Amino acid sequence: MLLWATTDVLRDKPYAPSVTAALMVAVSIVPIVVTPVAGTLVDRWDKRQTMLRSELFRAVLTGLVTLLAFLPSRYLSPLPLLL
Repeated sequence: MLLWATTDVLRDKPYAPSVTAALMVAVSIVPIVVTPVAGTLVDRWDKRQTMLRSELFRAVLTGLVTLLAFLPSRYLSPLPLLL
């Protein structure tokens, strides 16, 4: 995503370095903040139920991405395609 943003979207823009730095900070901060909280909660939950729910969530997301891939691009904005 960083390569795409810097080479295509932000080409010849004066604020490109700031956006690049903000993107790198966002990518670094999220795991540092979320990991301890998520680890604490997940350790207390039922392991089997947690695993089944995560697999169901992943299956739903995979199905949605598959549906997006088959839609004509003229019906979608670029944002859903990035996800």
